[in-house]
Amino acid sequence: MPPGADPMDTTHWVQANPSMGTLVQLEDLLTDADHPDRISFLRGGLNLFVDADAAWLQPGEWEACRTDQPFPDTGQIILAVDSSLDDSRYLGIEAGVDHLGRVHVRPAFQVATLAECQAQILGRMENAQVKLAITPTLEAHVPPHLEKRKTIVGYGELLKWTGLAKNLIMERRICHAGEEALAEHMNRAVAIRQQHAVALSSKRSPGPIELARLTIFAAGLASRPRAVGKAALGTSR
Repeated sequence: MPPGADPMDTTHWVQANPSMGTLVQLEDLLTDADHPDRISFLRGGLNLFVDADAAWLQPGEWEACRTDQPFPDTGQIILAVDSSLDDSRYLGIEAGVDHLGRVHVRPAFQVATLAECQAQILGRMENAQVKLAITPTLEAHVPPHLEKRKTIVGYGELLKWTGLAKNLIMERRICHAGEEALAEHMNRAVAIRQQHAVALSSKRSPGPIELARLTIFAAGLASRPRAVGKAALGTSR
């Protein structure tokens, strides 16, 4: 099945069961799906990995946030950047807010070297509307002239904003265009409870989740209310 697809949408079941109509019958799958043990059906009937104890998003929740609306081309854009645990790749996510207040996220880049990462950051920040959110391990590699447009994000922000991002997803206030890599990271991410909050865990997740972490950083910053200045009033003499 496509990453993030609603597992209870029967139109996707044939993709997980190529022998549908011969060895496997739709009626049998419908019967299995109606069983109280939904996890067993997802694993056995649809060949899906499901972490029953600590799944961050339920199957289909991320796919429900998919939109055909274009990424906002005006206003502030957050560029969140991080590296993989083994520093074998460097990734970026962009987030912007549309006129309805929804946060749009999209993968910005994935490169293999630090030099390529720096080039991507410099190129994207030629747009004066772009603000950078970067993890502490990469902070030292940001040029001095970008200091005022830089914010450091790390595990503390992950603890603060994972719950927020979850709520935005449930309320359909985070949008995406259906990028496969992003969907895979979002759907495999596992959350743990720590310090009276919830945060994504790379160690507990069954694969890379860098794009999911970056989505939380970018959405957390992009969704903050913007200060609106009042118009100055003058008097003429």
